[in-house]
Order: sequence, then structure tokens, then C-alpha cells
Amino acid sequence: MQWLMYELSKRPEAQQKAREEAIRIGGGDNVLRAPDFDDYNNMDYIHGCVMECLRLHPPVVSMVKTCAKSTKIGKTSIPKGSCIYVNAKACHLYGEDFNTTEFTGAQFAPERFLDKDFKQKVQTSGAWFPFNMSNRKCIGYMFAQIELCIMLCRMLQFYEFKLLNDESKPAEKVEDLPGITFRPSSNLKVLVTRRTK
Repeated sequence: MQWLMYELSKRPEAQQKAREEAIRIGGGDNVLRAPDFDDYNNMDYIHGCVMECLRLHPPVVSMVKTCAKSTKIGKTSIPKGSCIYVNAKACHLYGEDFNTTEFTGAQFAPERFLDKDFKQKVQTSGAWFPFNMSNRKCIGYMFAQIELCIMLCRMLQFYEFKLLNDESKPAEKVEDLPGITFRPSSNLKVLVTRRTK
């Protein structure tokens, strides 16, 4: 959730689009009912924000795979039984699926996940794998996405996020800190205020 607040505070226009969707889902400014599981399939932009945030800040820092059979990639031979280190963040930033004429891999662009064909392609091809992949995928990955979408939707109905860090100054730049999961450096400052309009 910290990373979502960080990314949305850096892109006020994305935050506003997500908020408009949250208000629509809540029934309008006068009602604002809490979202529930049945609303999840109508959270296209909010889900795009969550998927994009997970792409840029994957909870699974890295994974180790074992090569099942000897293979060759380009001129490099990989013997059966070799341990292959997979850096999820690097794959998400530099993979060809995420570097297009419209967006670079480093940009926070929820819009890329509004294309249902693209969304399906990157999920099934293994290009997007913040929760690992295949039979090693986190058992709670769908629960986590649904929970993030519903929480973000509710927060956006009432609050605005503003980044207080001046990231042009090296001391205020927010960094990924590796651990069991990536977390933001302790200097992250996001002002959360009650929405007035």
C-alpha cells in the first residue's frame, strides 16, 4: 500500500482517474458506499494501478529456478540442474513487453493494463510475475490483488496523497530496500489529507 500511495502521489492525474472510478463505484459523492468483492470486476483503472505498482515494486524480490533440461540461450549453454537467478524487478523494468513507444518500463503507467489482451498476455507468458510464477506462485496472489484494489478504492473515496519528498535531492530520493519483500526506504513522506471535493 505504501508503494501505491507513493506512485499515485507522483502521478496526480493517475490518482484522479483512480479516484473518479472509486467514486463511481461508491455510487457518487453523496453516497460513497464501501466497495466489496462484487465491485472488483469494475475496478479496471484501480486494478491497473495495483498491477503497475506490483510490476515496479514486486513483493517477491527474486527467485531461484533449476534448469530442468540442458538448453542454449543465444550462445550461452545452460546445463541441466543449473540454478537460475531471476530478478523480477529487472524483468519488469527492462522486458520488451513493458518498453513500448507509448511508455518506458520505468514509468508508472496503469493505462498499459487497461488493454485486456495485453493484461492476459503478460500474465500468462510470465512477463509479469510479482508473486512468482507457475506452481511456485503465491497461493494468496488473487486475494492480495483483490484486497489491495478494495482498500485503495475506499481510501481514494476519502483521501488524497501528496509526495513530500523532493526526489531531485539525493537524500530525499525514495529507494527500494530489499528484504523478504521490497519496501520503501524510511525517508518516504506522503501527506494523506481528507478529500475536500
